[in-house]
Amino acid sequence: MKPKSAHKKGNRFENHLIEFLRENLDAKTHRTYASGRGLDKQDVIIPNFKIELEAKNQKTIKLIDWWEQCKSQEFGNVGMLAIRNPRKAEFKEVLMVMSVDDWINLVKGKPEEVESGFDKTMKWKIKRLKDAAHEVFKSLE
Repeated sequence: MKPKSAHKKGNRFENHLIEFLRENLDAKTHRTYASGRGLDKQDVIIPNFKIELEAKNQKTIKLIDWWEQCKSQEFGNVGMLAIRNPRKAEFKEVLMVMSVDDWINLVKGKPEEVESGFDKTMKWKIKRLKDAAHEVFKSLE
């Protein structure tokens, strides 16, 4: 479990990203509270662009590990990794990582193709399955 100061550091970065993205990209950008506990695993959602961000604010960069975490948690949207450059002042430089296929589709102006191919109805089915499983486990306790 992370110490509270690490959580606060991560929260500061997420809040910075949300404020910046709301002002510059999508006013509906929001945080996924308790990310990792439910179906939404990413830290920040940019709904109008169907992008899910995993935010990392650490001194040691573990790019491949973080990217694999980001891709494994993607839930029907484009997964992106936001990394604070630890060699610069806090939030002076933020780096974004995404797959080349998603990047090409964004550059070509085809955001409708910038999806992981995840069927949107499947999200609802999985949520219902999760809720049902939760009820079963609750009744077994």
